[in-house]
Amino acid sequence: MHIDINALVDCAGTAYWRRNKAIEFPDDERNLQAAHELDRLAVEIAALEGSKLHAQLDKIFEDEDSGLIAMSFISDMLRQIGFSRWYATGEELLQAIVDTCSD
Repeated sequence: MHIDINALVDCAGTAYWRRNKAIEFPDDERNLQAAHELDRLAVEIAALEGSKLHAQLDKIFEDEDSGLIAMSFISDMLRQIGFSRWYATGEELLQAIVDTCSD
């Protein structure tokens, strides 16, 4: 059974957080740019529902301890988008997450 990919990789939630940061720090344009980037990635990630990468990530979450560690990695990676990390596609982001969480 697969966990909803948007629950595993919450780009939309991180975009919302970035929009709030844009209000808090109006002079830093990166927050809004990052929010737009995260919105784009959210759509692309959603299209990967049921994919091989989704299955690989889902398997990591079968173990509770691995899942908790993965959640922390994913959250960190998403917060860095638009600041120190950029991904051309949602598939590239998901592959990076799987690679990071599998190590």
